[in-house]
Amino acid sequence: MTANKVLDHAALSRLDQQALRKAVFDLEKCGERIHTEWILITGAPGSGKTTLINRLANLGCKTNQDPARELLEEDIITGSRVDITSTDYRRFQERVMKKMMDAMEAINPSLPVFFDYGLAESIAFLKASHLPWDNVFIESASKFKFRKVFLLEMLHLDPESQKDLIRVEDNLRRQHLQQLIGEVYEALGHQVIFVPQMPLQDRITIIGRK
Repeated sequence: MTANKVLDHAALSRLDQQALRKAVFDLEKCGERIHTEWILITGAPGSGKTTLINRLANLGCKTNQDPARELLEEDIITGSRVDITSTDYRRFQERVMKKMMDAMEAINPSLPVFFDYGLAESIAFLKASHLPWDNVFIESASKFKFRKVFLLEMLHLDPESQKDLIRVEDNLRRQHLQQLIGEVYEALGHQVIFVPQMPLQDRITIIGRK
């Protein structure tokens, strides 16, 4: 991961990183970690992740959509949206984790599927909100190994483009999340491939070459 594209300081504590690495080590030692052919497209909100995944789907690739976005859309309809700084946000991330886990357990790990977010992002979002997580989050994030992890650089959005009822994070929080997501996946033993801001087709070309 290109360090100068994100915050200069580490976002995860040493204890956080040790806990994630230990979970991976224990699963690998027991032969219980699932190595997949899946490709992860991740990044902070506003990185163009969903647009890229939708284009890949239009090109005929197998994709799995962002479960958090689906749940947030449902919450907006029902009027039960929680604030990202509230303690209820942890319960929301539990819902996200369960929805993603159900999807992953139903997908053949030998198929090349493109994922819009994985399980580990919930840890990054909780950390950014200064909220704790328990071993369930760590165990879930450690269970699956992606074949590739692509971290998209945040896009430079004008004020109008940033108006999104689904994703409400400001630029500073997005930067923090960008750093956290990369560090979480690296602690989980993934090589994080940084994809800079560029035209959509160029990003797809880079992902196809790696």
